[in-house]
Amino acid sequence: MRPRHIRLLSAAVLFAAAPAFAQRVLDPGLVVIPTTNPTPEQEVASTVSVITRAEIERRQYRTVGEALQSLPSLAVARSGGVGNQTSVFVRGSNSNHTLVLIDGVKANDPSTPAGAMDFSVLSIGDVERIEVLYGSQGTLYGSDAIGAVVNVITKAGGGKTTATGELEGGSFRTFNQQAGVSGGAGKLGYRFDAQHMRQTGLSIADSRQTPPGATEDDDTHDQITVSSKLDLKATQDLSFSTSLRHTRAHNDLDVSQSFPPTSDNDSRERTEATFLRGEGRLVMFNGMAEAVGGVSHSRYHRLTLEDPDPFVPLDFLRDAESGQRTKFDLKTDVYALPSQTITVGLETEKEAIEGSLISTSNFGFFNTAANASVNNDAVYVQDQVAIAGRWFGTIGARLDDHEQFGRAFTWRVAPAYLHRETGTKLRASYATGFKAPSLFQLYGNSVSAFGVFAANPNLQPETSQTVEAGVDQSLFGNRASVGVTAFETIVRNLIQANPAFTTNVNIGRAIMRGVELTARASPIERVETSASFTYMRPHNAVNDDAAPLNRRPRQKATGEVSWRPWDDVKLGATATYVGRRGDVDAVTAARIVDPSYTVVNLLASYDVTQHLTLFGRIENVLDDRYEDPDGFVQPGLGVFAGGRMRF
Repeated sequence: MRPRHIRLLSAAVLFAAAPAFAQRVLDPGLVVIPTTNPTPEQEVASTVSVITRAEIERRQYRTVGEALQSLPSLAVARSGGVGNQTSVFVRGSNSNHTLVLIDGVKANDPSTPAGAMDFSVLSIGDVERIEVLYGSQGTLYGSDAIGAVVNVITKAGGGKTTATGELEGGSFRTFNQQAGVSGGAGKLGYRFDAQHMRQTGLSIADSRQTPPGATEDDDTHDQITVSSKLDLKATQDLSFSTSLRHTRAHNDLDVSQSFPPTSDNDSRERTEATFLRGEGRLVMFNGMAEAVGGVSHSRYHRLTLEDPDPFVPLDFLRDAESGQRTKFDLKTDVYALPSQTITVGLETEKEAIEGSLISTSNFGFFNTAANASVNNDAVYVQDQVAIAGRWFGTIGARLDDHEQFGRAFTWRVAPAYLHRETGTKLRASYATGFKAPSLFQLYGNSVSAFGVFAANPNLQPETSQTVEAGVDQSLFGNRASVGVTAFETIVRNLIQANPAFTTNVNIGRAIMRGVELTARASPIERVETSASFTYMRPHNAVNDDAAPLNRRPRQKATGEVSWRPWDDVKLGATATYVGRRGDVDAVTAARIVDPSYTVVNLLASYDVTQHLTLFGRIENVLDDRYEDPDGFVQPGLGVFAGGRMRF
């Protein structure tokens, strides 16, 4: 099906359809990301992790990246303090193998070299819920969904008008603010938020990179995010919604263009990111079918600057990169039988990039520009069944038609059995996925220590298959639960640099195997505990004699204890252990193994009144000094406090 046909179909229902994907999953126990339909979590066969608004406030997260660090099998690498570039590696896959959705908008940045998501642009003040669906998920979500899909759902409006405000300050000259208003007027629900984060008291570059005679400077991160959401219920069966999110950020980078890398105090980056979606839902045939249509748009603009100075006199950089994505989608759910939902979807998507790069360094002068776009059309079908309240499953398939490389076929089957008498769930899934080459890989040029790094328009998509099996067991009248999941993902046609390091080619193959253990318990009244442990072996199966993949630890463990001694007081502690992991030395570029680290946080909050809550935390209580990734210093012990108002 060609783009114009899908656009016509999408437009036809866009103004006759309701907020479905982003709005209908806020009830506890329901998840939307595995099937695109609100489904009880106990009926889902695939591995899903959920972070609720209550957990966000209890653990006092500031960014989505911080929240994801608490989940099993997610390795989060942040290039310095809060707000710096943040990459997420799920179950050992590459950072560009995670698809990110914000209220239904595909948020991955098409202008980056590999098309990965930088989670630093996602502050968390307006976020209601985060869902993570593990494994290859190309059937419903197309390209990029090899390691996982991260679904970020922001707060919705409705009800009585409510205003909120929050202030927080602390170590590293941190000062954060947030304000919002939400409510409803007749058939209209609304929510508006503004967030500001600023930190200026931390140098992200380590001492090895500081040139002789230079001093480490304090690097600034300053970020503003505004967002809104509107919902209109036109009739009993027809409604609409729109969501908008815009972020502007400034970061000091402390990086240079030269080799070996040195700290350059005047390098900085300015980033803008915008996410917009309009969506509708139409209930048809007395509730036997629903049509959901939407249009979404995302846009990034990034400017990186560097000037010559006495310590790096050859370095000059002006790098302007823009990327945008526009997508039309149409999904119809048919409830043919009480125990069966058939879903059919159509999508058309266009990505485009523009960029210009001028640089001088000890590599010489380099000047290039890129201007490219690509279209992708897709159709998918899924059958979701529930039999006798015990047997559950989904089966689906998808066909993508990419303008550059042609067609990609993906499919998925995921059965589960729930033995209600014992609280035991057995589950398994097999799914495939693919990652289309980024526009930069296809059409963009850059410079490296070996000279010009050229584009390769002949690249083929990376492909993947994931198999997993697990058991979940509730205990003691659901006061406790345990779970174990074994998984394997194989990625073929990995896009990697050729041996001469002059271009990208499809030469890689990677295998990621592992086991995840989770536990939850409420041993006594007012006390809740949770823990997870992951052991995995992500390795390159073609080159370097099965070398482990960088920045992905073999072991990771998390834990939390939450205690409410009185109704208005909450106390807690979280701990994250990240094991040894391979990396590239930031100075010598040699392969190294970074040591493990443990971060422990202490948390407290006090509800002074129903309108005012005071909170505080001590981060990195053990003052563990570590770099993740190598060459970027992470904050040591820090103390933060603030207040949250609601009226």
